[in-house]
Amino acid sequence: MLLYPLLSKLNVWLLAVIAVAVSFLAKPLGRIDAGTGLLLPLGIQYDGFISVDYYPLVPYLAAYIAGIIAYKIYYYRKQSLFSFSLEHKFITAISRNSLWIYLLHQPVLLGAVMLYRQLTS
Repeated sequence: MLLYPLLSKLNVWLLAVIAVAVSFLAKPLGRIDAGTGLLLPLGIQYDGFISVDYYPLVPYLAAYIAGIIAYKIYYYRKQSLFSFSLEHKFITAISRNSLWIYLLHQPVLLGAVMLYRQLTS
């Protein structure tokens, strides 16, 4: 999201070229083994690196740029492509409480995984 002000100024074709280039860089950068964690944001890992929620710029920046392209092509009028509405009490309730749901489900899931590992080992 920090890159959006820069990326939003580029035209669709240049964004597409950048997205393809970032996608093709993912494989070679993933093979590089750096001796430091300073290059982790670029997708270059060091030996022994382990993470549960690691999403580097390469290749995920390509998906983000695809979203910017979709906005520039389809959603620039701020009208949905679909003519249905999701106005429902349940959807509204979980939307309003999504932060609390997120904060509570993480410890519950991790606790369940830890309990499963204890019971199966």
